[in-house]
Amino acid sequence: MPAAPAVRTLLFEWFDAHGRVLPWREPWSPPEPADSPAAAAWLARRAYRTWVSEIMLQQTQVATVRNYFDRWMQRWPTLADLAAADPEDVARAWAGLGYYSRARRLHAAARLVVDRHGGVLPSTVQGLREIPGIGPYTAGAIASIAFNVRAPLVDGNVVRVLSRLGAFGADPKSKAAVEHIWRVADALVDDRRPGDFNQALMDLGATVCTPLNPQCGGCPLQSQCVGHAESVEFGKIKAERLRAADPARSDAVAAAASAAPDADSDSCSVCSSVNIADIEDWPVTRYPAKAARRQPRQQACAVAVVERNGTFLVTKGPDSGLLAGMWDFPLEIITDVDPAAAQARKAPGTTAIERRHAINTLLDRLCAGTRVVTRTDLGSVVHVFTHIRRTMHVEHVILDGDAGLPTSQPASPSAAHIDRPAAAKKRGRRKASTDASDPADPATSTSVAAVQWVSLATLQDGDIAVPAPLKKVLKLLAAAAEAPAASKKRKAASRPKKRLLGESSEAESSAAESSSSAAESDSEDDRPKSKRPVKRSRGAQAPPPAGGSQPTLNRYFTRSTLSSHS
Repeated sequence: MPAAPAVRTLLFEWFDAHGRVLPWREPWSPPEPADSPAAAAWLARRAYRTWVSEIMLQQTQVATVRNYFDRWMQRWPTLADLAAADPEDVARAWAGLGYYSRARRLHAAARLVVDRHGGVLPSTVQGLREIPGIGPYTAGAIASIAFNVRAPLVDGNVVRVLSRLGAFGADPKSKAAVEHIWRVADALVDDRRPGDFNQALMDLGATVCTPLNPQCGGCPLQSQCVGHAESVEFGKIKAERLRAADPARSDAVAAAASAAPDADSDSCSVCSSVNIADIEDWPVTRYPAKAARRQPRQQACAVAVVERNGTFLVTKGPDSGLLAGMWDFPLEIITDVDPAAAQARKAPGTTAIERRHAINTLLDRLCAGTRVVTRTDLGSVVHVFTHIRRTMHVEHVILDGDAGLPTSQPASPSAAHIDRPAAAKKRGRRKASTDASDPADPATSTSVAAVQWVSLATLQDGDIAVPAPLKKVLKLLAAAAEAPAASKKRKAASRPKKRLLGESSEAESSAAESSSSAAESDSEDDRPKSKRPVKRSRGAQAPPPAGGSQPTLNRYFTRSTLSSHS
């Protein structure tokens, strides 16, 4: 590993000139004296801002977080303000950032800090780790950035920079690799400017030492980077190979290979061994190693977009689990297959009967006794969560507007999110053990808090907290609404243009002349004529009754149920 003093000096020179300007960053300049109330208030405010920004930045890009952070601080400028906020307002302010449980945990933790710590976050890593929702990374960030405490932090950017800096090629998700990276980060962090050092590492990984196209020419740590040195040395070896006439590698190539960095040395007991003579390229992007990714669960569900008098039925998710506290269209999970089970056998699909049965189940529970006017299949849309790939089969259901339905309903385990598919049970499907309906499992939590009718504008404008899957369903609804208008335009374009009275086309004139000639020819023919019955083509409709026009069918009739759910 390169010498820590050299790394710190080079990194600070670059960060002071090229560090990102972000709304949650402020220079370290606490009021004097350090034990004054003004200094304590400055530190408390700085710690709160750092905490909120770090939670928002988890799995979310900086460009997305900027505006959310500014609006958040305008609404809740202090930790005490956040603790006193309504949970609905917090969820609404977080809508669009994803990973919605972060907002719920942040709000709950703020209340705990007010109750136990007087509204001021602890200044030590150990004290911060005692707060629910604050892990090693967030604790290191708050301690170092907000309180200038010497503490390391490790995120994805830091892992990438340190892996390339030391040519560390182990699986970054393995326990040994995680422990190694934390030890290296702890050894490098600066004593005087720990917060700036940690932010500089993150900025370097985000802007220069990027995953696919690192800008090694502009990297301040290029002279200290073992991964870059290996890449340069291997380039020389590759040139020797191209000059060698023998494809099996000549003596000159073997000599060059022996001078390359030895990946099989005993310097690291964590990295997997690599024979440099067996590979064709050695870029710096080989570090860190690709972590084995777990395949998401394959989930299929039926979604009911229930409309009445221009308003839509939405249900509030449970207090914990996936999309907790968010307002969503009623849905029922039909299949939920673990990836391990899907590899062993083909993942079961869903049939139209199963989807219709699922929608019927929802309607029976939420809208029992209400007449269904139309039911329209809107198609399917896919949304991928971190651990779930959800295929949503959407149906638009319009109810009779005269029926009286309650505007809200109490919590019910089976009101909206049904995780045990009845159709799958009837067919005897076996589900993986991880798919069991466990209240502690975020993907299978079933309780629902409330039901309400809201306008389309409320859903589109974010007046209530709605998740990203609902917005995808709204796009299907909008596309279905535009389809009839587009069809009318196409029909209008295909109709012949109207002509003024007395005008006739050349084709019509030719046809008239031909018919006239044929009539004259028939009149001169003295042969007897047989009366043949006029054959009606198959499928032709009878002429409309006298005095009335042909009745038209409802355009939903062929795929609608006008009086019942079935």
